[in-house]
Amino acid sequence: MRPREIAEKVRLAAAMPIDEGLQAVIRLAMKAGDWSAGSMTSADQAGSMRTVAHVGARAIEGDRWQSSLGEGPAYDAAHGGLYQFAGDLREDNRWGLWPSRAIAIGIVSTLSIRVHTVGTLGTLNLYSAQQREADAEAFECADMVASIASVFLARFNAEQQFVQAVQVGTVIGQAQGILMQRHQLSSDMALAVLCSISDQNGIEIAELAQHLVATGELS
Repeated sequence: MRPREIAEKVRLAAAMPIDEGLQAVIRLAMKAGDWSAGSMTSADQAGSMRTVAHVGARAIEGDRWQSSLGEGPAYDAAHGGLYQFAGDLREDNRWGLWPSRAIAIGIVSTLSIRVHTVGTLGTLNLYSAQQREADAEAFECADMVASIASVFLARFNAEQQFVQAVQVGTVIGQAQGILMQRHQLSSDMALAVLCSISDQNGIEIAELAQHLVATGELS
């Protein structure tokens, strides 16, 4: 794939909603190396991986088994190196039970590449139903796409954090409203009550607020 073609596809992807943009980047990586399925995973601070975008059923299933087992090429790429390649999982004894699960759903070869900026954001994962030979040019192209993917994945994570912050703020506001109406408190006093109970019981204030909104109870 020519650099100009890659640049044009990235430009188009950047104008899309973030979920569509992630899928466009995955398709770009698939086309560059003639893969049949692909995905993007996001890594959290605990080291868990979750699929945020995928193209092809094999990709979501391959990721699901990695998440379920806590092992696989995506985990090693995210935590131990830039990329992990397996040309034939039928002859690969890495990753415990995952290769047998992958083979059962039609995955024979795979490539996972770390997606990162300052720290790890996640991985770009490519899957094929065919045996593959190591191809330095294909790896280089996939690594280039993974670099592009870091911009999209960072944007996705930022949007998710914003949405979560808004949701938390909304729930806390609802909990304040309940206390204000029930006990004739000011907004600041209601928030102080929530903070005090949160501290006393070692419960996150958002969790306490959610419980109050759902049940009407503070304990």
